[in-house]
Amino acid sequence: AWHADIGPLVDDDLAESSLILPAYGLVMVVPFIDLDSSNGPTEFMPGSHVPPTAMKGGDGSFWHDAKTGKANSKAPTVALNLPIGSALLFDIRTTHRGGANESPTARPILYASYFKEWFTDRVNFAGRQSRWWNELGEERDGLAKKLYSRIDSRQYTKMLEDMLRERGVNVKEL
Repeated sequence: AWHADIGPLVDDDLAESSLILPAYGLVMVVPFIDLDSSNGPTEFMPGSHVPPTAMKGGDGSFWHDAKTGKANSKAPTVALNLPIGSALLFDIRTTHRGGANESPTARPILYASYFKEWFTDRVNFAGRQSRWWNELGEERDGLAKKLYSRIDSRQYTKMLEDMLRERGVNVKEL
């Protein structure tokens, strides 16, 4: 399904609706196989990170239908074929979706997010950290915690595994 990985930076829609803010988070995708139309590369709505009302003549409905919240079928899209080992970076606010994998093989990718130091992703990584995390301490200005902050989110991993199980996926076979 079409989605952006995070919502608006602030709760007040009007605060961001007329501003084009710089990126405060990026996503990196690195495929471990060649991605093409047969195995479903990620598809994007270029420019969807910019609020439509910030563009001249934008009325807020360019990217999403105001009634349903679903992606506007008239919005431009692009699916990028990527060779193995390449890196794709995109603004965390960009509307995107994974394509259908119609091949007989899995589509392994590395997906990593990078954020400004002040930003905390409370939507996707809201869980508390484990005992191992607490034992890292604050040496070297908390560098270890900054580097490992998203790796140790056990709650997030469990949530993803539970969602897969609900859809009939045997997580132990992955």
